[in-house]
Amino acid sequence: MSAITFLGLMEKAGRLEVGEETCASVVRAGKSKLLLTASDASDGLVSKARRLSTGYNVPIISLPFTKVELGNALGR
Repeated sequence: MSAITFLGLMEKAGRLEVGEETCASVVRAGKSKLLLTASDASDGLVSKARRLSTGYNVPIISLPFTKVELGNALGR
């Protein structure tokens, strides 16, 4: 199973949140285990995600997939 397929399964299982504000809320609530960013995420978004990651001790990973590829995999 590819990593991008796994993300789709995670979303269907209710274990994946998408979007800057939604993800920030989940991190602030202490319910996040990991932050993921697209390979073509803006510098500003990545900077915000890193601050959240550091401030709430949540690991962050930049995925090798673009926003379009992730959107297609998640049905958006």
